[in-house]
Amino acid sequence: MKGRLCLTAVSMLMLTLGSLSALVPTASGQGSWTAMADTPDPNYPVRMGGSLTYVSSDYIYAFQGHASGETPQIGKFWRYSISGNAWTSMADAPSEVAWGGALTWAGGDYIYALQGNGTDNFWRYSISGDSWTTVADTPTWGVRWGGSLAWTMDDFIYAFRGDYTTTFWRYSISANTWVTMTAAPDTIHAGGALAWAGGDYIYALRGNGTTDFWCYSISGGSWETMAATPSAVGEGGALAHDGGDYIYALRGNGTRDFWRYNISTDRWETMNTTPAAVGMGGALSYTDGGIYALRGNSTDFWWFKPEHKIYLPLAACRSEKGSP
Repeated sequence: MKGRLCLTAVSMLMLTLGSLSALVPTASGQGSWTAMADTPDPNYPVRMGGSLTYVSSDYIYAFQGHASGETPQIGKFWRYSISGNAWTSMADAPSEVAWGGALTWAGGDYIYALQGNGTDNFWRYSISGDSWTTVADTPTWGVRWGGSLAWTMDDFIYAFRGDYTTTFWRYSISANTWVTMTAAPDTIHAGGALAWAGGDYIYALRGNGTTDFWCYSISGGSWETMAATPSAVGEGGALAHDGGDYIYALRGNGTRDFWRYNISTDRWETMNTTPAAVGMGGALSYTDGGIYALRGNSTDFWWFKPEHKIYLPLAACRSEKGSP
């Protein structure tokens, strides 16, 4: 068995969540879900390209995404206040966001985004200016299902193209350029997702109706197959690292399955199921107090509180490999 433990600095966050009367009944020790404020427009629920990124102690940003043929086909973009449990509409993205749309905060004032929708468009959003800028296109046209992003808290953002390809890229923020990296072990499609787990490692769901789960070594430029997910991941599959030893995952695929992966032991654990089935546009974002989730294909927005949280004081990352 191979495992890795990454200890990262995590700050405390005080959350004002209002009434917790909406808590879903849970099995002991598996965490609990709370229904939060619905996304802003009941006429246009989250669709393909729905995504989240945590930015600060109080804000999460989100793409709505859309379904083929749905109008208005615009890049609806929202901000959620954790303390206020309320959404605000921000400046629309430059064009419609659909399959493969993805967001990642890159520190400071900027959020980066894949448009998806079969394009090569890559954008930068200024938080202070509430405005969008087009930056360097991805190397190949055609980001679709499984398009995803992960910032590694330095100059680089990593990306899956998706669309039944193995394409994996790295974007330099300072140079505004893309580089093609070592191809993923197999083709990425709906439910493909990336999550940086601190230090040298990025974890990935393949999606595509499979149980494949991989780890990418940044320094080695190589992929490793990790423990398979408990069931096949499809559209709405998503990952979120908790800043410590766990990665949380939505299975999507029209199910309520929610899991936790232990990095150091390379094992999956079944958590309390989501309040309803997750479909296209399902997304996760971790904050110090828990995990926020878009259900996808609906206006539902939830908060998951783990059964316990250890705030790690260490900033160093280390890799462990060995036999248990």
